[in-house]
Amino acid sequence: MKPNVTHLIISTLKGESGSNPTILTCFPNDSGIKHKRIISKTLPSGAKSGDLHEYTYNGQDLIVYVSEFQQETSRNDIITLSLLLNDFTSKDTIISILRTIFTQFHFEKIKSIDELTEISKKLFHGLNSGIFNHESYSFDIQGYLNTTGMSLEKELRKVQGGLFWVIFLILNSKLPHKILTI
Repeated sequence: MKPNVTHLIISTLKGESGSNPTILTCFPNDSGIKHKRIISKTLPSGAKSGDLHEYTYNGQDLIVYVSEFQQETSRNDIITLSLLLNDFTSKDTIISILRTIFTQFHFEKIKSIDELTEISKKLFHGLNSGIFNHESYSFDIQGYLNTTGMSLEKELRKVQGGLFWVIFLILNSKLPHKILTI
């Protein structure tokens, strides 16, 4: 089975003056992730805690969840959890699953980077294996899909138009290949 989520990225922007956006960690590793290209998408400007944003990165869907950690001495730190989906995974279904998990699990109550990193690893593996477990909380993704009637696979668009059928018929005909050149 191909994984639904190819990468999970945690990014932050500290509330301190002069701080820069940084990628804290990436699961399973950061191979293929160009930090300078993806950082602007993983930390969208004007984002508020609890927001979910959708982008495209290298042709893949990217879903970004925004949260913040309270700070007493400066502005709050902005933390994002970004999921890079494979080409065949439905982003609408993943967003629905994330909203349910974030609401039930109370993601906004996570107060440390270490705790977020630990839970994010479990979320990454859970979205790819079908069940998310952390301490006493468990979320059966396949059961959720069965209950809601949703699917993790994208619906393939129906190809329309005469040109498609002409090419299809030519490629599947028994004519010599020299005649098939277009």
